[in-house]
Amino acid sequence: MAENLTVVLETYRGREKIMRILQYASFLASGGLSKVSCGSAGDKFLIFAEAMSECRTVLRLFDDAAMISYARSYGTGKEKRDKIFRWTNLVDILSGLTFYPLEHIAWARDKKLLPGNSSKFWDASLYCWIVSLVACIIRDLWLLKKLQQQETKRPGPKTGSGDSSFPHSNNEYVSPILVKNKQERCLQNRLIISVIGFTADLAMAINWAPQGILWAQKLSTWSVGLLGTLSSLCELYKYFNPATTLPDEAHASL
Repeated sequence: MAENLTVVLETYRGREKIMRILQYASFLASGGLSKVSCGSAGDKFLIFAEAMSECRTVLRLFDDAAMISYARSYGTGKEKRDKIFRWTNLVDILSGLTFYPLEHIAWARDKKLLPGNSSKFWDASLYCWIVSLVACIIRDLWLLKKLQQQETKRPGPKTGSGDSSFPHSNNEYVSPILVKNKQERCLQNRLIISVIGFTADLAMAINWAPQGILWAQKLSTWSVGLLGTLSSLCELYKYFNPATTLPDEAHASL
């Protein structure tokens, strides 16, 4: 366990995911302690959560290069046969390319590095995140549907000496069809978890929008912490279970 944690913390993405779960777990603890009249302890967790949030915002100042690199490698996605997959990915990429500069300007204005009010830029970056989340949810639901359709159309494994097979670790022979089915079930589970995580993020993002938009500003600190912790656990699961093969090379975008 300690070795696995060390490996995760040695990478930027792994460290960011640990910081994220600490941030939202602290929001959850702060809200929970406030409910049981332990306000002083809850305030300490809230301070820590806000520190983690600030740290993650600063680290995102260095994410532009990776975002631009990914956008250039994907291009317009014209080689992708599936139009829904292609356009949801393009919307996600465009939202990311817009989100980072807006957030950087908002942060710089908060720190008085740039003149002006930051609220409009924070709101605009939030809207970009919401659009990205909606696109990712649509994409993953669509991919999940395609996987289920493939599983329905695929004939069941046949028995007999003519079957193509390979030796397993226990010296038994396993049909490649069974292996394919197992891989697709793992991918289906990953997509389901991905949708759950994105949906939790979307509920949380709408809460941070200006008042008057759905349930904006109505969720408690405990609720935000719960949603954030759930989505962070989903991200951690995907980090440890990377996608391998999806229809139309969809694994490249997950």
